[in-house]
Amino acid sequence: MENGNLSNRVAPRIVLVFEGALGFCTDTARYDKAVRKEKWETAIKYWSLNTLCMAKLMHLYFKKDVNIEVVTYLGEPFAEELRYLLQDLPLHRVWATTPFDLGLKVAYMPDLAMVYDPEPKRWLMYGGKGRYLSSINELGEGL
Repeated sequence: MENGNLSNRVAPRIVLVFEGALGFCTDTARYDKAVRKEKWETAIKYWSLNTLCMAKLMHLYFKKDVNIEVVTYLGEPFAEELRYLLQDLPLHRVWATTPFDLGLKVAYMPDLAMVYDPEPKRWLMYGGKGRYLSSINELGEGL
């Protein structure tokens, strides 16, 4: 809405890979043990959230009108627990996939602006919409 007029502008959407950008594993050995036992509530406790990244996501959502999705490559059971962990952030959705499947889906997402991946070996899988995220300050550049 601008000057009292409704807008038909489509808000851009970004996808952020959780591992290495928004979340960091604090104890890999204990996390792996919890995953083997399929104790997902325990496994999620070994991940810490990047507060600077969370603040940047809040800024993008409220100030830049960007829809944000978080994707994890750790499987659907982990994504279910991750939804509860990230419920205070204004995220469009949290979902699980594989890098290969996301790379295939990107071409069929016309409103998708960028996919941010902190892994330097993977970000090219997303074509022209892929961005290597070496710093949180790069999140949302060009929007």
